[in-house]
Amino acid sequence: MDSIYHDDILSLQKKWIEEGKAAATVNKHLALLRYIFNLSIKWGIAGVTNNPAKNIILLPVSNARQRFLSAEEVKPLIDAVRQSKNQMLEPVISMLLITGARKREVLDSQWNHIDWELSLWKIPKTKAGKPRFLPLAAAALELLESQRVISGHSNFIFPNPKTDKPFQSVYYSWNAARNEAGLHELRIHDLRHSFASFLINGGRSLYEVQMLLGHSNTQMTQRYAHLAQRTLTDASDVAGTLISRSRSGF
Repeated sequence: MDSIYHDDILSLQKKWIEEGKAAATVNKHLALLRYIFNLSIKWGIAGVTNNPAKNIILLPVSNARQRFLSAEEVKPLIDAVRQSKNQMLEPVISMLLITGARKREVLDSQWNHIDWELSLWKIPKTKAGKPRFLPLAAAALELLESQRVISGHSNFIFPNPKTDKPFQSVYYSWNAARNEAGLHELRIHDLRHSFASFLINGGRSLYEVQMLLGHSNTQMTQRYAHLAQRTLTDASDVAGTLISRSRSGF
């Protein structure tokens, strides 16, 4: 295997790029190669004395990809998830859109996390590792009321009917639904971005978005700043149009 050199791995990396593989995918392939060669050296595989993938520079990856649902795309998506064989898919997706919560937060949610009197949802463990409290809008409360009938006596709000435990994944039912809706590239996490865009386009502030999404600092919320700017520009246009009409005599 020492016949495989650094240049061979570089050529392989170039081939993956030319094939159109995403930078993150190429990096994962390289990481796997490094792991294989390291194990081969550790286990004393004959002929392997070095790791030719060791010093290959990984491709830069942008994690700021953003995809927002338009108002026109929401109905086809809801219609598609309602047709899913997974009866929990529609309420799960709706809850994600209504609250902006993360997928795991919704899937793991329990009835004892809901404070009906204060209309609050306690999320015991967030990405930051600490609990947060999310105000529940009327639409969320209505959804939860309907879930009381569907989930039966389960402790979980959106249980897997086969196990009465949280779903480990809803990818396959989600993938079928998004394709049915013609939204092939839409990720579940994009529903969180969409929630933020709905708020900002509705005139809410970045601070409010930060609080509702549970961002620990403003840096994460700044990705939506351009939407806020567009909303402010639209608002400014109201005054501009009024003055323009006055100046032109209309």
